[in-house]
Amino acid sequence: MNLQTIKKLIPMLTGLLLLMNCQTNEKTSNPEKPVVFYRDGKQIVGMMHRPTQPAAKYPAVVLLHGFTGNKSESHWLFTKLSRELAKSGIMSLRFDFLGSGDSQGEFQDMTILTELEDAKAALKFLKSQPDVNTEKIGIIGLSMGGCVAALLAGENNEISSLVLLSAVSQPEKNFSQLPEYLPKVKLDENNWYLDNNGFAIGKNFIEVLPDIHPLTTIGSFAGDLLIIHGTDDQAVPVSAAHDYFETMHNRLNAETELFLVEKGDHVYTSLEKTNTVISKISEWFQRTLKAEK
Repeated sequence: MNLQTIKKLIPMLTGLLLLMNCQTNEKTSNPEKPVVFYRDGKQIVGMMHRPTQPAAKYPAVVLLHGFTGNKSESHWLFTKLSRELAKSGIMSLRFDFLGSGDSQGEFQDMTILTELEDAKAALKFLKSQPDVNTEKIGIIGLSMGGCVAALLAGENNEISSLVLLSAVSQPEKNFSQLPEYLPKVKLDENNWYLDNNGFAIGKNFIEVLPDIHPLTTIGSFAGDLLIIHGTDDQAVPVSAAHDYFETMHNRLNAETELFLVEKGDHVYTSLEKTNTVISKISEWFQRTLKAEK
């Protein structure tokens, strides 16, 4: 190969090396990655957040969004929370329940029990990741997602730490009156839905409410529990937080903490309150999932 040929090849080789370097860096430095997993053949879409600091295995948390919410939540509360957890060395998965956000399915087919099955699929997917410490698993649930989180934690002994954020404690009381003030759209003789500002609430959602008892189910949870609620929550009254605390605070071998955000609304819509909640949750998981006990 003569000198002239080598000179012609140099730019091409340089470009190839740069491309390889970019691809390598993308794999190692991209801490946020869209993911897809399945429940009963239906696609669930989520976002996985990994810490940038190296570790053989990370503690990991699943985030469960609220009624009519999505994996980012209002004012990107869940996005900000996952990023803060990653800075603390904690991996997380936030996802859209079937029928919500980018996931498959219809909102009309959603019930609290279908969301519980979605949450189980998300937990299984998270635990299948090779860099997850399956003995250090946490759950966060917001609003109705908090009810789902309470049910999941009560049924699963592999969860070490739980955060209930503005969580529904009595779903029948919260939702059973919806048919009284939302327009009912009849599909046929036996089926209907409620039009909730463009969200179709199916008949099954209402009919299964009497069978759902998070305050009873969570009683089997043996891990640490943080309950956060705003004192000015108009969607789920702060009494729900006291319901959970009264149910759980007498346990001997696990911690239960009630943290009230003064003048906080349902989703903590101010930067100050958002940052307070995120800092509290990050500190909680650092202590209950990362610290040696």
